[in-house]
Amino acid sequence: MAGRWERAVGVLAARQLGVMSLDQVRATGIARSTQKNWVAVGRWERRLARVYRVRGAPWSWHQQLMAAVLWARPSSVASHRSAGWLWGLDGLGTAPPEPVEVTVAHARRLSPQAEVTLHRTRAFPRHLEWWKGLIPVTDLARTVIDLAGVLDETSLELALDSACRRKPRLLQWLERELACLARRGREGAAALTRAIRNRTDPALESALEVRVLRAMLRAGLPRPLTQCTLHDAAGRFLARVDFFWPDTGVVLEADGWRFHGSKPQWERDTARRNALTHAGFQVFNVTWDLVRTSGWIEALRAALRREGTQLGSGRPE
Repeated sequence: MAGRWERAVGVLAARQLGVMSLDQVRATGIARSTQKNWVAVGRWERRLARVYRVRGAPWSWHQQLMAAVLWARPSSVASHRSAGWLWGLDGLGTAPPEPVEVTVAHARRLSPQAEVTLHRTRAFPRHLEWWKGLIPVTDLARTVIDLAGVLDETSLELALDSACRRKPRLLQWLERELACLARRGREGAAALTRAIRNRTDPALESALEVRVLRAMLRAGLPRPLTQCTLHDAAGRFLARVDFFWPDTGVVLEADGWRFHGSKPQWERDTARRNALTHAGFQVFNVTWDLVRTSGWIEALRAALRREGTQLGSGRPE
């Protein structure tokens, strides 16, 4: 009999990243004496109140989030920065956000847990998704709305732009929803409304490009064309560039992490830059490290002030 219980618990833990709630365990029919014994001998270890981890299961951020959702059940969902990380949104840093964040219905009574930031709502999310069929998570639109209440302006703009690249019609839904939320005084509604109004160009392809364009516009530089295909005077294709000012022939490339890559990639980038320079374009490059400084802005401003003759041609794609 104990073998059957053990198999049932093993299947449950394997399906949930190595964690399980006490209610789930009891539903398998296992005796309470056996539960207590397995905890006593170290086969299970307590992670949160009434949530256990099977000894030997590899610990991870996703497992921690799974444990938090199990602890807060029923009516619990990964939300805010945790949901943004599951969705792969920009603006959340380079490491999974901690503590994990979960939203529950307002009436739920739960004791605070150091590992979990608990959000309560009277309007529990109607539309949910599932991360790999395991963790319930707020849908993309609700995630962006929640993030508006916890992120700074720049991070929110990066998250919004990356969300819109995943779902092009997202802005339409957000604008309708915000009209209702603003009347209720929801935290972050005003910030998200501004982010939507200030949103720049749907053609931008990376978080770095968003940040670069924001910096240029704040510095008063003229708005460039984005994602342009450039040709030389004979009409031969040269490159597709991130930002281009056709009146001056100035090009700006947001290089992300490409220069930290392989030697073949570095050589292709160098050949591309040489071809643009040979055709008469003036090429500037900015990286994540440079975008935090002001020197590249001033160099670009000086280049745009000088009169230039465009030897090639460009068109947005």
